[in-house]
Amino acid sequence: MTWISPCRLMLFASFVMLTSCVSSKKYNELLNSKARTDRESLRLKQVEEDCEETERELTQILSTLENTEEVVQDFKTKLEDLTAEHAELQGKYDGSLQDYAELEKTCADEKSALTALLTVKQTELDDKSVILKGLESTLYANEDELDERDQRIRELNAKILHEQDRLDSLKFVISSALLGLSSDDLTVEQRDGKLYVTLSQNLLFEKNSKVLDQAGKDALSTLAGVLVTSDDLDITVEGHTDADGEAGLNWDLSVSRATAVVHELTSHGIEGTRITAAGRAFYDPIDLGEEESAKSKNRRTEIILTPKLDEIIEFVRASEDSGEDDNGQ
Repeated sequence: MTWISPCRLMLFASFVMLTSCVSSKKYNELLNSKARTDRESLRLKQVEEDCEETERELTQILSTLENTEEVVQDFKTKLEDLTAEHAELQGKYDGSLQDYAELEKTCADEKSALTALLTVKQTELDDKSVILKGLESTLYANEDELDERDQRIRELNAKILHEQDRLDSLKFVISSALLGLSSDDLTVEQRDGKLYVTLSQNLLFEKNSKVLDQAGKDALSTLAGVLVTSDDLDITVEGHTDADGEAGLNWDLSVSRATAVVHELTSHGIEGTRITAAGRAFYDPIDLGEEESAKSKNRRTEIILTPKLDEIIEFVRASEDSGEDDNGQ
């Protein structure tokens, strides 16, 4: 079917009207109608242009729609891929959550075990700390005790050195006082913290006699003059014989000679409480030889001067008692 535009219809109608016999009124109506037709024509043209524009826009929209469908399809494909990927990731995530839950439980169990172990170790540490404090206290006490002992040892060492110096001085005084005697009749030596004054038999006694000679008395008198002022020394007098003769006789002789010397010393003012007499017979010889010179050396009287060791003995006893107390603890 052929489409006729409204404009052409209006022109055709106008032509028909002009060819007819009409009145002026009709004419005016016709003019008015034409004007309306012109206006309608313009509006129609505008409508046609709008239609064409709309048609173009529709065409463009259809084209865009086709492209949009492709894009939508592409998006749909991507959405399906993303959905699959999301499902895969969700599965992994769920698996990770399960692993995390298991790991969290394991960590909680281990934490509980470690906490219990830590509690035990802390208890042990506290116990050891108490023991350590006790040991430290004991150590400090022992250190104080050791310091006290060291101080006492230093004091005693000083006293021992002082006693040794005194014995050295006394040795010099005795040697000087008995300077006239020969080395065969007199020896003065210091050993083992004691001073040994050795007088020969030839100086003090006749052979096999227990009676002092005058020379012996003079020597003992001089010696007593030195010792009488040294009241802090203990004196031991030992008689010695050679191995000749019977043992019993030698015992008696050695004791008798020691006793004779003690009597002589006490007669010059030395207190008897300081002196001890002892007989050793031939059991402590100086020389083991069988010749007369050796026997002559063995026939002697030894006067042994010993510093009083009460303070040292007391210290040793105190140290032993302290050591026993420490061991008991």
